[in-house]
Amino acid sequence: MFHRRLLLMMTLMLLGSAVLVAQMMRLTLVKGEGLRVEAERALVTSRLIPTVRGWVTDRKGRELAVDRPCFDVTVDYAVITGQWAYDRARGDAYREHKARWRELSPEQKDELIAPHQENYDEQVNALWAALAGLPGGDAEALYARRQSVIRRVQSMRSHLHSAWAKQRARELDEPVALRDVADPIRDEHQPHTMLPAVSDETAHEIRRWRARAEDGAGLAVFETVHVEPALTRVYPFETMDVDVDRSTLPPPLKSGVRQAVRVEGVATHIVGWQGKAVREHIERRPYRHADGQIDLGGYLEGDRVGSAGIERGAEDQLRGMRGRVVRHLDTGVEEEHPKRYGGRVRLSIDIMLQARIAGLMDPSVGLMRVQGWHKNAGLPMGTPLNGAAVVMDVETSEVLAMVTRPTFTRGQMRDATSTVVDDPNQPLINRPIAAVRPPGSTMKPIVYCLAATRGLIEWDQVFDCQGYLIPELPNHYRCWKYLRFKLTHGRLGPVQAIAQSCNVYFYESGERLGAVRLVEGLREWGYGRTTGLGLGEESAGLMPSLTRDNPKGSELSVSNARHMGIGQGPLSVPVIQVAAAHAALARGGHYTAPRLVMDDAASSEARDLMVPARAIDNALAGMRASVMDPNGTSRGFSASWGRHVTLNPPSGVVCRAKTGTAQNDSPRWIDGNGNGEQDAGEWFKADHAWYVLHVQRAGESRAKVVIAVLVEYGGSGGRAAGPVANEIMRALMAEGYL
Repeated sequence: MFHRRLLLMMTLMLLGSAVLVAQMMRLTLVKGEGLRVEAERALVTSRLIPTVRGWVTDRKGRELAVDRPCFDVTVDYAVITGQWAYDRARGDAYREHKARWRELSPEQKDELIAPHQENYDEQVNALWAALAGLPGGDAEALYARRQSVIRRVQSMRSHLHSAWAKQRARELDEPVALRDVADPIRDEHQPHTMLPAVSDETAHEIRRWRARAEDGAGLAVFETVHVEPALTRVYPFETMDVDVDRSTLPPPLKSGVRQAVRVEGVATHIVGWQGKAVREHIERRPYRHADGQIDLGGYLEGDRVGSAGIERGAEDQLRGMRGRVVRHLDTGVEEEHPKRYGGRVRLSIDIMLQARIAGLMDPSVGLMRVQGWHKNAGLPMGTPLNGAAVVMDVETSEVLAMVTRPTFTRGQMRDATSTVVDDPNQPLINRPIAAVRPPGSTMKPIVYCLAATRGLIEWDQVFDCQGYLIPELPNHYRCWKYLRFKLTHGRLGPVQAIAQSCNVYFYESGERLGAVRLVEGLREWGYGRTTGLGLGEESAGLMPSLTRDNPKGSELSVSNARHMGIGQGPLSVPVIQVAAAHAALARGGHYTAPRLVMDDAASSEARDLMVPARAIDNALAGMRASVMDPNGTSRGFSASWGRHVTLNPPSGVVCRAKTGTAQNDSPRWIDGNGNGEQDAGEWFKADHAWYVLHVQRAGESRAKVVIAVLVEYGGSGGRAAGPVANEIMRALMAEGYL
């Protein structure tokens, strides 16, 4: 009996040992790696070191966007959520009723907490009111920031808890509930910025608050406010004061007194601005990968990230790499991974030239308002006009200036977003690259080169302009001269056809080319395709599609070809493409894609368009005659004060130009009574005005720069856009380019 009991006890002991051994083997062999990782993680802490974002400069090294040291005012997360007041009140109530606290129900505890919480709530309200009263403070903006912080932290907490649960489940090879990993995340223990980039005076005032809070009762909440060194993104040339020389303006605007113009939003669309990283950025480059590996350049929610312009386009180059300090608690050893600064992005624009052009295009100067000499019956007199200008270096295709009007400042976008977004003038559109308009007669020299290159017209081809293309259809395909004055150009070759902008000559050239060859050829000249400037909002324009399924452009007609020959019909392009095509013409028929980022190998698209030299010479001679010949459309215009000569170049400078008056069927709304409603009589139609100017320095063999100007709803290109181009030429001279 005894032996049986002993054997039973030994059997039970062996079974128990087997269970322990099996569990030991499971923990060491099966789950050992996961548990080891978890144990090691508990013995390691890390601290991130912020990086410095790269800087953006203009071609001469002037800083257009740069990180600068500053102070941020931060507030503890518990105060932001309101938890601080409750925790403080609960602590007071507990101390008063400590002896019976455990016996109380939750409802009874809340009753005891409530009187204390009123006091702390008043403190918190006083804190927010004090912050709102500081320079740069605003009650609504502070509330919005608080809500934004709460949403961001809660979203991050949910995301991290889910990720932790999945990771723990993989390590332990068994399901893990969210509550088992629902520890507070780092952001719940840290203060968050409520007033960014405050002045030194404001920082000192906050420090005085904290000093008084340590000495005075009822001010405890002010101890949760901190002044922390930080970095802020500054744009030093966003607002500039420029002097506009009025001595060369048309007589009604002419003055011997220079005008001071404050230009706001200088190059805002080009340089861009920053925002906060969102899920898209985090998924593209996460800080912590699924396998646990850390990328110090990866994104965390709330990171600064480029949102527009080159800040966005060059994000990977501008973004730096955080530093990281890892401390091993068991040994006390620290490992430091130093931060790496972001790189420099040098733009081709000259910010001083950009500001000068933006200044002369300010409506206060008068060139960008409807004037009597425009003879534009479509819009009320004095109406501000919108538009764009591009200045391109012919040798390099570098963009020296790219101005859009109207524009806005980053502060306006931040503080009055709806005002900017809802503005009927659409200041958000970067017009030089994103607003597409029919190029009108600016395309005629290009169409001539295309037809001559393909042998469809002779290089010295003569056509007879009788006022309209088809004798049997005198009301169709008319020349502008016949339409306006019932006059004809008669027989003329390419030089005079370009100089006098004869529609019939280019209706015929377009017809001989045919729509398909026109589309193919224009694409070679850069029309209908993005230029690759690095700004995401660039438009390719609108051109007929020639796809693999439709190589012959079956939807195109002879009528399309004729109208495209004069820059009309199914064709609309941004200003940058017009400038690039004319730079190719000035270059002798060699196309090079425009460049905005200097030393950017990606902007190296170039091709020889194989245009015969005689055709190039004729096209340029036609543009020269357009300026010099009394009948040239670029030379000048009749006005109430007499004949006005459009261009006033410095001595020795050679100018070639082409006007464009693009027919436009889209009306513009002008809120005449200011009520924000689209009332009857507030819609107006007018043509778009173009002027392209090639400027050549004395003694050089070809143009130095090409200037392309678009004045939307301006009417006549020579009358509305020509004077703007003239002043841009003068600005180039003032900045030393001519």
